[in-house]
Amino acid sequence: MTLENENVDVHTWEDVKEIVESGRLELFYRSKSEQLRYRAYRERIKKEYGSLDNYIYQNVLNWPKESSPNDSSLQEYFSSKIPSTHYNLRLNDFPYTIDSSISHYVLWSRLPFRDPNDRNVKDDINLFLKENFPGNEEWLFFINPPQLQSIKNIWHGHIFVRDIPNTPNKT
Repeated sequence: MTLENENVDVHTWEDVKEIVESGRLELFYRSKSEQLRYRAYRERIKKEYGSLDNYIYQNVLNWPKESSPNDSSLQEYFSSKIPSTHYNLRLNDFPYTIDSSISHYVLWSRLPFRDPNDRNVKDDINLFLKENFPGNEEWLFFINPPQLQSIKNIWHGHIFVRDIPNTPNKT
């Protein structure tokens, strides 16, 4: 499948699944027009706010600049029990080039993620996703390695969800 105006291959669900499961995350890309839009957005934000991180904290996540909560009763890492004030689940404003039946979300967290390949961590993330996408079993979660991250100072992971019958509980 290709994007009509750009002659770019669009990743199907099977492509996305294979890329995530193989760890070949560098195979994800944005269409040329989406990449140009993203670059222009980043440049405008950097000029206006000093950094993309500052803008995201203040305008997207509405969090104080400090990314780590000071409440010592909280766990040290992201888990399915994280308070809703410490994460933000939202559609990606600049999604990768994927089939229109797939939604691309970003899960922002004030707490760091553990290795999502660890079985216990994977189970916990799946529990979180099941709670936020009720009735939908079709999702994939991954965290880009540092060399692929365009935003390095705010913990976040990517979620692909196929054929969502409803929206998540938190946006």
